[in-house]
Amino acid sequence: MTKVIAKTYSATREHQAFLNSALIGFCLISAMVYGAYLYSMINHTVAIQKTEKEISGVQSLVQNLDAKYIALSSNVTAEMAKNFGLHEAPVSLYVNRTASLGTVAIRATEL
Repeated sequence: MTKVIAKTYSATREHQAFLNSALIGFCLISAMVYGAYLYSMINHTVAIQKTEKEISGVQSLVQNLDAKYIALSSNVTAEMAKNFGLHEAPVSLYVNRTASLGTVAIRATEL
């Protein structure tokens, strides 16, 4: 009986050592994968923050240019445009709005 217990103990001991080393290996691989994903997430977060800073800078520039455009366009008159060589062009074609065109327009907006 003692020999059977000894053989059983040695067999389970071999499997236990294998399972322990497999578990430790799995934990190490999982830690490495977790570290890689964490590093990737940090890089993406930093990139997003840099992009948001650039976007806010560009938005302020666009707002300044928009304000300048509005200020300049409010000073433009018809006489000024004529002085720069601009004139009204005659309309060569005029499309009448018929009932069929109205239904086409309604159908197009429903899509």
